[in-house]
Amino acid sequence: MVAIHTLWLPILLSAVIVFVASSILHMVLPYHRSDYKKLPDEDKVAAALRSTGVAQGLYSVPYCTHKEMKSLEMQEKFKQGPVGLITVFPSGAMNMGKYLGQWLVYCLVVGVFTAYLTGRVLVPGANYLTVFRVAGTVSFMAYGVGQIVSGIWGGHPWSNVAKQVFDGLVYSLLLAGTFGWLWPRSSSEIRDRRPETRNQSLLLFRRFGRRGGVAASRSELGEGADEEDELPAFVLR
Repeated sequence: MVAIHTLWLPILLSAVIVFVASSILHMVLPYHRSDYKKLPDEDKVAAALRSTGVAQGLYSVPYCTHKEMKSLEMQEKFKQGPVGLITVFPSGAMNMGKYLGQWLVYCLVVGVFTAYLTGRVLVPGANYLTVFRVAGTVSFMAYGVGQIVSGIWGGHPWSNVAKQVFDGLVYSLLLAGTFGWLWPRSSSEIRDRRPETRNQSLLLFRRFGRRGGVAASRSELGEGADEEDELPAFVLR
């Protein structure tokens, strides 16, 4: 198991990498430019909505309760159309800084949950591909699979959903690569430090080990003991 606080670097770095990648996918590459369509006679529709004093919120057209949905009158409204969901934002210029900030926070949250779950099932020193698979799967559930709900219940065109899922796959691969790259080293790798560092650890433990009631030299452990037997876990690590 790996403590989540030791994974702060891959959490932060992966969030920044995903943030930059999302900007490239939406602003540089052209395949998202067809996500939204213009309403026929947009000015007339906007004026009609404005005249009703519609406020920020999510609206369904036609609106009905589950009970009213079965009535003949409501069935006729659905038949005549249009049928849809309308999201109304606050009036005024789009505050892109706010939305970008929220997106960055979301990327951090995904990184935190990915770090928690990956750290619970893997140990320090797990190889790159193992970390990549686990972290990538966890993050894809957030970045990719979660987009499918928009097609099922939100009425989004499946072509749009497919592009969002593809984006999520790219984000997940980038996050997984970051976690695999920065995953903590194993205990054996940490023990293979420079010789002078090991010798300093041996010297300190032999000098102060007696006070803790722990054997501090080969004479106390026997001739067959090696250096790793002489040092407790906290020194080896």
